[in-house]
Amino acid sequence: MNWNEEAYRQLVIDILTEGKEVDNRNGTSRMVPGAQIKLDVSGYKLPLITGRKMYPKGIVGEAITLMQAGKGPIHISEFEQNECNYWKLWSDKQGFLRIDYPVREHFHRIINNIKKDPRSRRHIIDLWNEENIPKLSLPCCHTQYQFIVENNNIHMIWTQRSADVMIGVPADMVLATIYLRVIANETGYEAGTITMNFGDTHIYTEHLEGAKEYTQREHAHEPYMYIEDIPYTELKPSDFVVKDYYPEDPINFLLKE
Repeated sequence: MNWNEEAYRQLVIDILTEGKEVDNRNGTSRMVPGAQIKLDVSGYKLPLITGRKMYPKGIVGEAITLMQAGKGPIHISEFEQNECNYWKLWSDKQGFLRIDYPVREHFHRIINNIKKDPRSRRHIIDLWNEENIPKLSLPCCHTQYQFIVENNNIHMIWTQRSADVMIGVPADMVLATIYLRVIANETGYEAGTITMNFGDTHIYTEHLEGAKEYTQREHAHEPYMYIEDIPYTELKPSDFVVKDYYPEDPINFLLKE
């Protein structure tokens, strides 16, 4: 049994069966207020869903770009040179993005703090800055990450204000795994679990039929991801290798702006 994907699949089922229809800024959705899934990413496990085909190269490219970016606007060319092409939806006419997602300074601080004081309960990246929101291309959906060291393992608590379950969450599961595994490599610990807490947890109305189809598909095997154990500032797409990924056919969902 692929327990990571089963946790995600159960989240989809819960929204389909228990969610209420609500209006939002870009349409209608079926929503539950608050949800959680827990992932085991030890031993190189990768929670890349197999019940429909995904394209992990773009997620890897997004992670690399953010981990290596400095403070200030990011140009879409920085994403695209790492094989991630979906951020252009939110860029300005010159191709710049103003986002509050974690960048090189955040990772540098967390890695150093974990090395100095592993058992601190203050290993937190907090991204929600109310004053910045009017200036941003897109307010961050995932707003806080906490890292907890337990013996030889490091775990992650991921907090997300808004969760697009059919497009965003599957990518976020992979993104969180990359962040945790890179920090584990940098600090000498083993990646353990990721607890993902979601606020407004929704499936868009136009995604409902595809969501139902997904829940009826098989997802028995489990993929793995191997990342070169080198400084995160030097990582490139070829340093990430996905193994044993045999997905079902794609289900096409429209990305909402």
